[in-house]
Amino acid sequence: MTTFSNLNSPLFWKTLAAAAGLVSIAVGAVALAGWALDVAALKSIYPSWVAIKANTAAGFILAGMALWLKSRERIQVKPLLSHAGDALAIVVAFLGAFTLIEYTVGISPGIDQLLFEEPAGAIHTLAPGRMAPASALCFLFLGVALMFDGKSDRSSWLVTILAVMATFPALASGLAYLYGLDNLYGLGYGTQMAAHTVLAFLVLALGVLCSQPERGLIALVASPDTGGTIARRLLPLAIVLPIMIGWLKLAGDRARLFEPDFGVVLVVLSYILVLNLLIAWSARILSRADVERNRANEVIRANEERLHTLTRTIPDIVWLKNPEGIYLFCNSAFERFCGAKEADIVGKSDYDFVDAEQADFFRGNDLLVMNAGETKINEEWITFADDGHSALMETIKTPMFDGEGRLLGVLGIARDITLRHRTEAAIRNAHQESARLLAEADQSRQVLLGVLEDQKLAEAKIRDLNASLEQRVRERTAELEAANKELESFSYSVSHDLRAPLRAINGFSQILIRRHRDGLNEEGRHYLDNVVTASERMGVLIEELLHYSRTARSSAQAVPVPLAPIVKQLKATFSERIAAANADFMVMEPLAIPLGDSTLIGQILANLVDNALTYCTRDGAPRVTLSSVCEDGKVVLRVADNGIGIAPEYHEKVFQVFQRLHSEAEYPGTGIGLAIVAKAARMMEGEIGIESALGAGSTFSVRLPAASEERSEA
Repeated sequence: MTTFSNLNSPLFWKTLAAAAGLVSIAVGAVALAGWALDVAALKSIYPSWVAIKANTAAGFILAGMALWLKSRERIQVKPLLSHAGDALAIVVAFLGAFTLIEYTVGISPGIDQLLFEEPAGAIHTLAPGRMAPASALCFLFLGVALMFDGKSDRSSWLVTILAVMATFPALASGLAYLYGLDNLYGLGYGTQMAAHTVLAFLVLALGVLCSQPERGLIALVASPDTGGTIARRLLPLAIVLPIMIGWLKLAGDRARLFEPDFGVVLVVLSYILVLNLLIAWSARILSRADVERNRANEVIRANEERLHTLTRTIPDIVWLKNPEGIYLFCNSAFERFCGAKEADIVGKSDYDFVDAEQADFFRGNDLLVMNAGETKINEEWITFADDGHSALMETIKTPMFDGEGRLLGVLGIARDITLRHRTEAAIRNAHQESARLLAEADQSRQVLLGVLEDQKLAEAKIRDLNASLEQRVRERTAELEAANKELESFSYSVSHDLRAPLRAINGFSQILIRRHRDGLNEEGRHYLDNVVTASERMGVLIEELLHYSRTARSSAQAVPVPLAPIVKQLKATFSERIAAANADFMVMEPLAIPLGDSTLIGQILANLVDNALTYCTRDGAPRVTLSSVCEDGKVVLRVADNGIGIAPEYHEKVFQVFQRLHSEAEYPGTGIGLAIVAKAARMMEGEIGIESALGAGSTFSVRLPAASEERSEA
C-alpha cells in the first residue's frame, strides 16, 4: 500500500514516470514485431478491431524514450542524453503535427508506408499506414509537453494541461471499445484507435504528469493538506462515475427500458445526485479538517504556554534571535538585563537596548556561530538595566536549524560566573602572596646569615622567622583549601540548580508525551521529541561534569594493579555493544602490572574502549586492541582502534573538557570522557599520549610507573 511518505517523495513519482516510459516502449516494440512477423494478434489484438499503425508504434518508442530520459534527470543524466530526450520530444511532436497536416491539406508524401506497407481497405483506416487523427493529436500534445522542463509553475501547469488534453482522444476511443460502439462516419470515425494504442497513450499521459511531481497536478494530489485529500478522493470518482453512468444509459437504451429522451433525463438526474453527494462529501472533509486543525492549534498553544512558563523559570538568561539579529523570544532573566518586558523586546535588536560597541560585539558572535554552524562559548561582562549591577557571563550560543537544514536563528544561554571568577582570582592572589612571602623569607634568611655575628642568635632568629613563616604558610594553605572547598561547593550547587529546572522540563515533557502526543501533528511531535532529547543530553552532561569534578578531588593509591580482573570486567560491560557492532575486541597477552589506582585504571580503560566503539567507521566492523607492556621502566597501556582517526592538529584539544570534533548527530558524546582519562593519568603521575591520523584509526597510550616484571593474563 502506498504511504504518504511515498506520495511526498519525488523519487516515487519519477520512478512511476520512468516505468510509464518503459511501458510505452514495450507497446511500440510489440506492435512493430507484429508488423515484422505479420502476426495479426500483435497488431490489432482482435480481428475486428483497429490495428495499430507502424508509425504509431515507432512514435510510442520515441515518446517512451523521451519520457524515460526526462524522469532520469534526478540522477544527473549526461548532457548529451538530456539533449537526446529533448530531440526525441521534438520528433514525437513533429510526427503528430505532420500527420494532422496530411489530413488537413490532403497530401500523402508516402512516409506512412515507410516502415511497413498496409493494404488498402484496412479496418477503420482513413489512409493506408496512417495513424488516426486522434492519435496524431495525442502525439502532438505529449511531444510538446515533453519539451518543457516544468521548473516554473507556469510551464508545469502547461505540461499538465497538455497531458490531460492528450487523454481525451484516447479516452474517447477507449470508451467506444467499452460501450461496444461502431463509429462508421463523422467525428467518431476519426477517433478510432487500436486498443493497445489507447492504453499506451493513457500510460504516457500519466507518466508525463508524474515526471514533474514538485508542481502541477501531481503536487496537488500528493499534498498532505485538505486539498490533496479531496483531490485523491474525488478525482478517481470524477472519472469512474461518468463512465458508469454513460454505460448504464446505453445499456438501458439497448434493453429498451426507457425512451431515448427519458434516458437523457435519467443521466441528468444521475449527475445531479452524484455531484451533490461529492459536494457534501467534500464539505464534510473540509469541516472535519477544520475541527482537527482547531483542536491541534489549541493543543499547540497550550504546549507553547507550558514550555514558555518552564523557560521563564530558568535562572539563566535565555533568548532566541532570527538570522537577522531580531529577537524572537526571551525569558524573565533577559528582561532584567534589558530593562523591558518580552513584548517590548521581541521584534527588536541589540542596538535598541545596548550601546553600538557592545551591540557590534554581540552581533559579531552571532555571525561567527551561524557561519561555523556549531556551538560557541565565550565570556563577557554585561550590565543589567534593572538595577545597574555588572556580572561576568559565560554565554553559550548555538545555531538552530529546521528539519530541512535551514537556519532558523541563534539560541543563547548565559550563566552568571562572577562568583566563580572572583574565587579563581582569590586563589591566584593567594598563590602569588605565598610565593612573595617565601621569597621574602629567603632574602631575610640570607641577610641575617651575613649580618649577625652571633651564630646562635642568628639561628634562633631564623628559627623564629621560620616558625612565623610556616604559620603564615599554613594560614595561606588553609585559605587555599577553603577557597577550593568553596569552588567545589559552587560546582555542586550549580549542578543542583541545573537539575531542578531540567527535572521540571523532563517531567512536563513526559506528561505531554503521555497525554497529548497523539493530538500533535508531526511537527509538534518533532519539537516535543527534541525537548526530551535535549533534556536527557543535559542530564548526561551534568553527570559527566560531576564525575569529572569527583575525579579531581579523589585521592589516588599507588599499588600494583593486576589487569586481568579489569579486562574481564571490560569484556562483560561492553559485551552487548561489541556483539551489536560485530566488533573485534582483542587483548594482547601477557599484560604488564602497573603501579597505580585500580579504580582510576579501570575508568581509563573503560573510557578508551567506549571511545573506540563510538568513533568507528560506517563501512567496517570496529576492531579494538588492548595491550600492556614495559618500556623504559614504565608500563604503557595502549588501546588501538581502526576508527575515523583524529587529525594531528586536534591531538591536544581532545583531552580538554567539552572539546568535541563532531556534532551530536554524527557521534554521540559529551566531550568529557578523554578529559577524565587525562586527569586520572596525571593523578597517578602518569602521561597520556595519542598516535592518530584522519581516517587511519587511533592509538591512545597511558604511561604509568611499573610495579614489577610480573605479568597477568586476561
